[in-house]
Amino acid sequence: AIICMGNSFEGSILALTNLLELKVPCIAVRAATKQKAQIFKSVGAHQVFFVEEEMGKVLAHSFSRPAILHTMDLGYDLKLVEWSPARWTWGKALGQLQLPQKHRVQIVAIRRKNNPRSIIFPSSDIVLDENTLTLLMGTDRDLQRLQERED
Repeated sequence: AIICMGNSFEGSILALTNLLELKVPCIAVRAATKQKAQIFKSVGAHQVFFVEEEMGKVLAHSFSRPAILHTMDLGYDLKLVEWSPARWTWGKALGQLQLPQKHRVQIVAIRRKNNPRSIIFPSSDIVLDENTLTLLMGTDRDLQRLQERED
């Protein structure tokens, strides 16, 4: 369960205690301050999050890596990102790029900008271009290195 009641601290505490009584296995609560986060944890929240802090991270990430369009943290330093391939990949087949071997990232799926609803599963003969969007999986460090490559 996710409790995200804005500024209603009392309402969040009541919802949390009710969900705990119902034995909900995982309860995440939005906190406005570190002090309120500590109270939620002491009452029994499994996770506490700060919306403003998380949004700040998302915005900072999008400014620092403009070719990465969306990011999903999978835990244990593993991420899934939507990447608009760099110019150095255009006109090259996936087999030629050898992204898993050379960059330690794996393309999970491909879409074309002119047909975003159609999902293409990667094969070594698919050629990337400026109209390609890829879904990549890898560690944050490896994805950042790929993003920084310019040749």
